[in-house]
Amino acid sequence: MSAAEDSLDAVLLPIDSAQVLLPAAALIEILPYAPTLALENAPPWLVGTLLWGATTAPLVSLDALFTGVSPRTIAHRRIVLLQAPTAHPRLHYFGVLAIAPPEPISVSRDALAQDKRIHDLPLGALCRVRWVEGERSALIPDLHALERMLLKILRH
Repeated sequence: MSAAEDSLDAVLLPIDSAQVLLPAAALIEILPYAPTLALENAPPWLVGTLLWGATTAPLVSLDALFTGVSPRTIAHRRIVLLQAPTAHPRLHYFGVLAIAPPEPISVSRDALAQDKRIHDLPLGALCRVRWVEGERSALIPDLHALERMLLKILRH
C-alpha cells in the first residue's frame, strides 16, 4: 500500500463544542452565513433551509445536535455545504454551521485511533477519533443517520 493510499483526505470542521472530521469528498462549497428560511416544527438543530443554486438545502447546527442546546448566535458562522451520503432524490445537499472555515488535512490510517469511550457519544455522532501524534481529537458525525433524520423532517 502506498503512502497516499494509507492516508485519509478529510476536513476538520470547527464547531463550538468539538472538532468534526468529515471526508473531503463530501465537501461541496464553503459559504458565508446567509439568512435561512425557518421550518415549522423543526428541532433546534435544524436551523432552516437555504437557497443554493436552483435548490434548497437544510442547514444543520451540529453543535445543537450534539449538545441539545440551540445556537445562541449564528450570524458570523460559515456554512459548509455537503453532499448527502446517498444522494436521495429529495435531499442532494445539506449545510452545516462552522465557526471558521474547515481545515483540509491528511491523516495516516495508522495514526488515527477510535476513542473507546462510546458511552458518552452525543446524538448524531458515529464515533470519536484521536490522532496519535499531536493529541488532536474529533467527532465523526453519522451522516447517514443525519440524512435519515432530515428526510423524515422534510416529508412533513
